[in-house]
Amino acid sequence: MTKENFIEGKITRAEVVVILYIMCKKPETSFKTTFKDVLEDKKYYKAICWAQENSIIVGYGDGTFKPEKLITTQQLIAMLQLFAKYRGIDTSSDVSPVSYKGYEEMSAYAEKAYAWALGSAIYAPLDYDLHAKDYVSREDAIPLEEGQYYIADIIGLKVIDEEGMDIGVVSD
Repeated sequence: MTKENFIEGKITRAEVVVILYIMCKKPETSFKTTFKDVLEDKKYYKAICWAQENSIIVGYGDGTFKPEKLITTQQLIAMLQLFAKYRGIDTSSDVSPVSYKGYEEMSAYAEKAYAWALGSAIYAPLDYDLHAKDYVSREDAIPLEEGQYYIADIIGLKVIDEEGMDIGVVSD
């Protein structure tokens, strides 16, 4: 398997939440999500409960989170800003995204998040375009080094050693 096999696709809203949850070492939570489309039998359920409890994610006006929907650049940047706040990082910024291409496509909720991301160089588009409504690829969301893989992509894979012996199955 190569790195390219794992990064071709786009990343979903739930996958981003799971990555953030794992980065925080899967903190325990007894919180039950209020999102009506996030079911307890899904692998991302605890991560979404934790993220909602800690104000890292916001759903849609209809009470859903749409966990399996692909994440857009503006959604990712807004989520990362909320995550930074959760981690105690100052997310204020004097930078304005107004002069960037695509500003008029950006939703109002994302403006402060873009200001923070641009001001802190978390997001530095080389083409000077905000790409607000573009879907984010896994590679763009969280760049990996050679030989590293997204855990969500390898869960369930059979592991075999160099001699062909079955070692087991990758689990989270």
